[in-house]
Amino acid sequence: MCRNCQHKNPPKFNFCSKCGTALNSH
Repeated sequence: MCRNCQHKNPPKFNFCSKCGTALNSH
């Protein structure tokens, strides 16, 4: 899942790059 997303209803698949920071990044 991603954090600080600009989207109100972001997709539940691979949207970390669009949101910004990922909660569980490698």
